[in-house]
Amino acid sequence: MKTRNSFVSNSSSCSFCITNRTDSPLTIKDFILENLQLIDDYNAWYGGAYTLVDCLADLTCEDVLEVGNNYCEFGDEYGTPINNIFDYILRNGGQSERFEWSFIEFNR
Repeated sequence: MKTRNSFVSNSSSCSFCITNRTDSPLTIKDFILENLQLIDDYNAWYGGAYTLVDCLADLTCEDVLEVGNNYCEFGDEYGTPINNIFDYILRNGGQSERFEWSFIEFNR
């Protein structure tokens, strides 16, 4: 996963805005644990067999979501569970208790 502080426009991956709606920094791990249904949805819709363990194995200490908007890039070309799932499943947008996410459409 790549996290950017600004708009991503030069990538073949898809860009998303993940908003941390709390008053303190959270991580992508927090996002995943709060939204486990995203893994299940991907598996059901796209025939995947990913588990929470698969997804957590992708994470690094750099995957921090600051308060407010965070522009993230996910792409199935990276071949990791997080990138495969989020590249497709976040496109519909959504929200949970502490997060909100949306697809950012741009011209390549």
